[in-house]
This record gives sequence, structure tokens and C-alpha cells, in this order.
Amino acid sequence: MKFRTYLCAVGLLSITFVEASTAFLLPDPTTHKNWNLVNHDNCGIQNNHIEQRQLLISFVRDANIGEHPWVVSVYIQNPAVGDVINHTNCMGAIITDRHVLSASSCFNKFGSQEVPYHSVRVRVGELDKGTNPDCSSDNHCAPKYNEYEIAKVTYHSGNGYAEDGMNIALLTTDRQMEFNSYVAPLCLEHGDLMETDYGGQLGIKLSGWGKNNDSNVEEKKLKQARVLVLTEEENTQVFNQLRGSFLRRANRESSFCVGQTGGESRHDTDIGGPFMMERAVGSDRARMYLVGILSFSTDRVNLPQHGVPDVYVKVKFFWPWILDQIDPDLLPTDLPHTS
Repeated sequence: MKFRTYLCAVGLLSITFVEASTAFLLPDPTTHKNWNLVNHDNCGIQNNHIEQRQLLISFVRDANIGEHPWVVSVYIQNPAVGDVINHTNCMGAIITDRHVLSASSCFNKFGSQEVPYHSVRVRVGELDKGTNPDCSSDNHCAPKYNEYEIAKVTYHSGNGYAEDGMNIALLTTDRQMEFNSYVAPLCLEHGDLMETDYGGQLGIKLSGWGKNNDSNVEEKKLKQARVLVLTEEENTQVFNQLRGSFLRRANRESSFCVGQTGGESRHDTDIGGPFMMERAVGSDRARMYLVGILSFSTDRVNLPQHGVPDVYVKVKFFWPWILDQIDPDLLPTDLPHTS
């Protein structure tokens, strides 16, 4: 494994490019020394305050309070171009009390530049961007959201374009996130799930919190959709129509596609968001597991039976890298004082 670290002046965010070997897949992540840092006791547990329980079977609907306590908004202030400063908004998923997984392409505009420490933050515990706190129609309210500065961003394979493949980043917060019923981590796959092929099965994707790419309407509430994972044969149909750089860097071992059921919304701000499966490992209770990170939508590919597929990074392919990078010895130190 090769490291290229850009040394930052005081007040700047540490960014590390990790050129990791992906020639092997750790067969049993529970043997890794950092396994105890993930899959917290409350990982993947949905503290649903669901007003209409029957809506759980709906293919597309608004998310409920406490239903996805691991999803975060990622706010990025990009480098100024002349006098113009713009922002990128993405999603991410909490995996430990200091770490969030997202897409490295969200940081594409930085290139190899250093990133100011206060230019990246995550917002946790939010459902509807039009309210704070979030409340249900029967006046059940969650706590107000919290925000955390990101002190370190680690890219698996750089922060190039999403269609280059390997589009995954680990974000490290500047302090410990406070977990509760509305802020909690997702579970990461282990056991039998490491060998599971989800092709042809339904999982959960999240969207919202931005301008709808179809209607151009700004949407403030998180939505979920039950969508079908494509089979290996269908994945190959999609991959063969993508740019050559993707074919060189990614294959069915590191990416997968999901189709559309119709009615779900799409937003540029969905990038980095989680794809989940509810499963029970061994004798444990059923939990939500993080299976993928949204990389990009294949706007120029259309499968008659699935519509325009989305391409996800397959999280379990990156298990060795993730576990290596969450090592406590790699947590940033000597951060600038914040008031």
C-alpha cells in the first residue's frame, strides 16, 4: 500500500491519497484488529416513529423520523474561482463515531489542493431541511440536528471523476459524534454477507435534499425507494457502455448497479448516499447493512426493464482499506482551536 500525503499548514484539512491494493478481499473482516471499532451495538437499528406502518411496503415514500439515523449531509465549500465561491452537497453514511463513508468525486474540484479545515462539514440527525427539529404530525419531535467539521478526508484512489471508478472516500470528524436514537451508524457486512450476491433482490436507496433532476423542483425531505439490484449479466450490459476509464478501474467485484422502480427522485446531492439491505447475520437480529455508496447515474444507459441504472461502489470490496484507515493512530491531532 502506497501513501501520498499533502502536508497542510495550521488551519488546513489533512488530505491523504491512499493507493491501496485491491487484488484481494479480506474473507473475514472480524479478524482485523480494528473490527471492534465498527458495528456498534446499535448499528443498523431503525428507531422508526412511523405514523402509517403500512407505508413500509411502499416502493417510494418519504422517510420517517429515526428511520435512517446514519445518513448525513456533506457540505463542501469548493476552492474559489476568481471571486466566485461555490459549494458541493453530497450524502454520506456514518460507520463509526468518527467516520463517514461518502464518494471521493464530491471533492473533485479540489484536485490535489489543500482543503481549508472549515470548508467541509457533515450534518447529522436531520430528515427535513425545512424544519429544525423534525416533528411528526402527532408532535413527536427528534432532537435538533448537529454539525461536525471534517478534519481529514482519505481517498481510496484519488478524487477524480466518478466514472473513473473506485469512487469512495472516508471522512473523519474533528470530534466524536454523539449517538442517540436519531444519530447512529450503519452496519458493515460480515459473515455470510461477505459472499452474498444481491442480484435480483430489493434494497433501499435514499434521495432528496436538493433539486430534483427531472422536475427541477427543490426538495427538502429525505426519501427512500425500494429498488432492484441488477444481476451480474445486467451489470455487464451497463459497464460495457461506460467510459473506458471505468472499465480499466472497476469491475463487478468493486461496483454494482440498481434499477429504477418508477417514481423515485434523483438529485446531484444524492451522490455518496447509502444503499442498504436488511439482513440478520447468524443469531443476531435483523439490521440494516451498508452495501453500496452511490457513485453516479448512467444517464446515457437505459435498460428497458430497469430504466436508467445507478452505479454504486460495493463497500465490502473495500473492507481491508476501510478497516486500515479507521485505525485510532490515524486520527488527526493538533487541530486548530475552534470556538
